[in-house]
Formats: sequence, structure tokens, C-alpha cells
Amino acid sequence: GYQIAFDTVPYDQATTPSFTTGASAHFTAPVTGIYHFDATVSTTGSTVADTDWLVQIVASGVAYQIIRFNPGTTFLTAGLNFTGGITVKMTATDTASVFVTVAGSTKTVSVQGSAAFTNFSGFLVC
Repeated sequence: GYQIAFDTVPYDQATTPSFTTGASAHFTAPVTGIYHFDATVSTTGSTVADTDWLVQIVASGVAYQIIRFNPGTTFLTAGLNFTGGITVKMTATDTASVFVTVAGSTKTVSVQGSAAFTNFSGFLVC
């Protein structure tokens, strides 16, 4: 799969920054607890030959499926948008990231990079 690169952190209220940007963008849990994460991934470039799409949030080393489907059966030339969330227990210093995997065809898609289209957020529940 391809780890989504996020280029901005609109806000991070932790004393030590919890979110990082760039090719290996991720959230690091500052304390042990229950966290909730939401991810929206917007893509373009899908073709009818794409046979499998998978969007995951990987937290504490476990991959949580947000959505998985065959886009060839619902092909949209304007792009595909995926949104989902998870609630998970994390230990301090555990990380969470967003991944997308495309199978079939050339496996080449573009992720729309604006925070209005593709974003990742999280917070400590308790």
C-alpha cells in the first residue's frame, strides 16, 4: 500500500507535536489511552480496470480497514472519495497513519492534496 503524505497540520494542541507531515506522515500518541481517528481520502485517475481499492488506518501496528471495494463496477471519472473512522487503544509513542492500496490496471492514481479533500484527524477519547 501507499502511505498518504499530508503536507500541513492545521492545528496540534499537544505540548509536543503529535502529527508529522511528509511522505511518512503520522500521528504519535503522546500518552496511553483510547484514540479516535477519522480519515478522508480523495483520489482521481481511477479506471474501470482497477479491481480492488483498500483504504486503511494503521494504528499501533494493526491495519483497520476503512473501505474496500471494486471501483471498476462503480467507475467515476470525477474521482473517488473515502471517509471513515476508528477508535483504538494506543500506548504512548504508538503511531497511526493512512494507507491506500489499488490493484489491477496500472495501479496509478492521484491523491488530491488539499486538506479540503484529503485529511486525517485524531483525538484522545479517554
